[in-house]
Amino acid sequence: MDFATLLQVLDSTIRLATPLLLACLAGLYSERAGVFDIGLEGKMLMAAFFSAAVAYHYSANPLFTYETTVCDPSGGNCQTSLVGYHSPLSPVWLGLIAGILSSMLLSAIHGLASITFRGNQLISGVAINFLASGITVLIAQDWFKQGGRTPSLTEGARFEPITLPLADKLNDIPVLGPIYSELVSGHTILVYIAFAAVPLTWWILFRPALACGFAPSVKTPSRLIPPVFPSSAFGSPPLPSLVSSAESRVLTSQPPCRLVSFAK
Repeated sequence: MDFATLLQVLDSTIRLATPLLLACLAGLYSERAGVFDIGLEGKMLMAAFFSAAVAYHYSANPLFTYETTVCDPSGGNCQTSLVGYHSPLSPVWLGLIAGILSSMLLSAIHGLASITFRGNQLISGVAINFLASGITVLIAQDWFKQGGRTPSLTEGARFEPITLPLADKLNDIPVLGPIYSELVSGHTILVYIAFAAVPLTWWILFRPALACGFAPSVKTPSRLIPPVFPSSAFGSPPLPSLVSSAESRVLTSQPPCRLVSFAK
């Protein structure tokens, strides 16, 4: 395998790994909040479908229309035509928002089942996967009549690659130039957002003022844990005997937070 082929393989790997990376980060936040989200696949499928469907619809059908009249300066006939224009957001951003909202709807259903109604998190997550895999095919067949698939998106309905500064000029530099111009540059904005979210997630989850909002919750008031402080500053935190050793290892690695109970 030559160097150019290796760059192409790595470029495809980065592009295809982006949705998986975003889903992994979502699962990490959910796990830190105390909910084991087994329904990530269904939420990805639902978001992908509604993103493509909304972007395709608004790329072919303007959001607003108005009439305009053009007259011949020499005194000829006037022609009235219907002109359409989109909202300030382009179809691709409208599709992105639709995908986020659809996945948030499934997240709300998952939280309602597993937190409010105290259902089994694994069962509700698997149910969400089955629901998304069935409802997306059903709606796609009803809307587009293409065997349960969404139509191909045009340029206005998909994110365009971004060329980073100096990518063309540095391409002639051996090794480092092709890596920067072909591997680092030329991706869509979602790729850069996904990789920037990794250090941002680390910063959020390991900052006490922010991570307390993601502290795992307990189910019964009798198992409420006193505030946990870093062992480097106050020594080993006192843990009640009701807490298992596995829970103790998790709690001592968390920032100082007071755990909250959902029990009434």
